[in-house]
Amino acid sequence: MTHGSADRRDGQDHMAMQGALPGAGAVIDWFGLGRMPRFHDAEVCEHDLETGRHGHLKLRTWRMTGRVDPKGFYITDRHAVVTLTFAQVTRLELEDAETPGIVGSLTLSRLEDGSGHRVVWDSSWGIWGSVEGQGLSLTLEPMDASPL
Repeated sequence: MTHGSADRRDGQDHMAMQGALPGAGAVIDWFGLGRMPRFHDAEVCEHDLETGRHGHLKLRTWRMTGRVDPKGFYITDRHAVVTLTFAQVTRLELEDAETPGIVGSLTLSRLEDGSGHRVVWDSSWGIWGSVEGQGLSLTLEPMDASPL
């Protein structure tokens, strides 16, 4: 069961604008998918979001390889922390904000009036919601594959 619903209409804009955001190209290249990942099963490991100021959302994430280990578990690679940073948060809707979260799907889109961007994510557990604001950028910090 997922909480919330990442707006599927945003997916079209998500694909069209992904390379225009600062740092998006590095994220796309790191995961090697040819597009921005949806961050399925990523851990929301930190968030500092409040309207009227800068804010960020940090995701601990990886790439699923499609291979399994001898115990039958999927093998992951390309582990990283991806930080989505807004220079100014203008609108915020969060649920379960005090609980760390596991992302179901995350989308990025431009606001209809062109004044900024929207990040929407649903979750299988914990925090979910949407953030709107100006000056969205992404940073990627590669990391080892140590357990959570």
